Amino acid sequence: MKLNLYEDKNNTDERVDVYYANMRPVIRQIIDTVNSERPSLQGRPADEDLDDGEEMLWNYGFVRVSKSNLINIYKIKQLKPDLNMKVYASFDNGERICINRSYKKSFNEYLQRMRRLS
Repeated sequence: MKLNLYEDKNNTDERVDVYYANMRPVIRQIIDTVNSERPSLQGRPADEDLDDGEEMLWNYGFVRVSKSNLINIYKIKQLKPDLNMKVYASFDNGERICINRSYKKSFNEYLQRMRRLS
């Protein structure tokens, strides 16, 4: 599948054109995502033998901060260090989540990676 992206600062009418030979599930998913008012990412349970594919989500701003929390760094309003080397992330919706110490290293690596890209 080929993807072409064009940025035009003067364009006021955004559009997505999809050319296909057969209506495959992936094409249907693209169409549903574009038509949705609240696009979301689909996931799957991780297999113990396989990589859970979490690094693929890094490209979208998601990083794991605890066993049960995956956060979008683009929604973080503030990072605040706390006792016992914990860090709390405050989000623009008012929610606050602790970045678990065991995930802190990968979180910091992610932030460093994002800084190098910008």
